[in-house]
Amino acid sequence: MALQIVATLVGVLLICLVVFDVFVSVLHPQAESPFSSRLQTVVWYVLRLAARGLRGRSCHRLLGLAVPFMIVVLVGAWILGLLVAFGLIYAAWITTPGAFRSPDQSLALNWADAFYFSGVTLGTIGYGDFRRCIPFYGLHL
Repeated sequence: MALQIVATLVGVLLICLVVFDVFVSVLHPQAESPFSSRLQTVVWYVLRLAARGLRGRSCHRLLGLAVPFMIVVLVGAWILGLLVAFGLIYAAWITTPGAFRSPDQSLALNWADAFYFSGVTLGTIGYGDFRRCIPFYGLHL
């Protein structure tokens, strides 16, 4: 039970961190976000290292792709953060009897199934192969 509560709290904290980072990065660009600024610095550093061996136009073309690449990496990091956060919340409660239902009731659900459910739910409207049965677990959706 303690592990369930800790995993749920970590998941909720991670969701709050991602939402705060999105808010600060998108809606309040004058402020420095705790995660996005560091990630963009790392991406810029890696691209500068990659551009060291290039000369002239090739170097400028590569560094000209920095901002679009940073946006893709940042949005991907936010999505990954949400996937992990919801996966932790689902994983904490997926072994609770009657909380989730899978097509094959003979198989026991585990942490991998929770992260699969998180990814499918985040990326689509769901396939219908897993569904929650207790309304409380769906309040965060």
